[in-house]
Amino acid sequence: MLPIKKILFATDFSECANYAFKYSVILAEKYNAELVMFHAIVMFRDDPNNPDYRFPDMTDCYKTIEKASHKEFDRLCSDWKKLKTKNVVVRGFSPAEEILQYAEAKNMDLIVMGTHGRSAITRFFLGSTAEKVVRFSLCPVVTLREEPKEFIKTRRYGRILFPTDYSEYAQKALKWPVELAKDYHTELDVLHVIEQNIPPQYYSAEISSIFDLDRKLKKRAMKALARFLEGVDRKEVDVRRFIREGKSDVEIVKFAEKRSIDLIVMSSHGMSGIERILMGSTTERVLRRALCPLLTIKG
Repeated sequence: MLPIKKILFATDFSECANYAFKYSVILAEKYNAELVMFHAIVMFRDDPNNPDYRFPDMTDCYKTIEKASHKEFDRLCSDWKKLKTKNVVVRGFSPAEEILQYAEAKNMDLIVMGTHGRSAITRFFLGSTAEKVVRFSLCPVVTLREEPKEFIKTRRYGRILFPTDYSEYAQKALKWPVELAKDYHTELDVLHVIEQNIPPQYYSAEISSIFDLDRKLKKRAMKALARFLEGVDRKEVDVRRFIREGKSDVEIVKFAEKRSIDLIVMSSHGMSGIERILMGSTTERVLRRALCPLLTIKG
């Protein structure tokens, strides 16, 4: 069984965060883990639209919000009396930074949080809290944007998806989907997406697939996928291999929806600088589009 003993549930008390709460409770029960309920209060002393104006004494504001936060935590946990929980409310300038600092300081095994998308231009300049946590967290992170009704109802994963690019990061992350598949006695789909554009000159010949251009490519890709999975005991885990072509994030999300995947597990080896700003990573793009929960493992 995966060694999950401390789960950090980060919330802003939104509807999306409430989905994440139910999810984190089920995981905490499964692994007999402590559930830390975490909320970061972020307020500014100065009005950014009028620097000469300062807000009233913030101490009272903080105390009021802290009290309301603890009350909301108690309400959420009212139906889960046997669960080991801890309420944490902190003050800071950035929710993502507070979540990351606390998770590292307390050696959390897993972070669970909701995500709700920003517009493209806002995300370009600010990013989302979930994306920042996924990008920099040292421990695995589960993000949700929709309510995982089937998981909440059955308390198990019916099918798990692990997309791979055969990298060392993916190899290190493979342990998580394999162990989850064992823990939940479920199927594990392993997917590799070939990103290769067809040169325009081939369109007139009605060649629209890279597999038509290289008929042995799919066979070679399947062999590479088999080598990647050599260390997995097929007697313990029902592993199924798939090859697709196209843009990785698009094909991963499409595959997950078509196969009714309950959880996508991906490795993260973030880009830096202008490349990430302009393009983002495949993991971050899947995070923004996937309807099912996404578990990200730091490579």
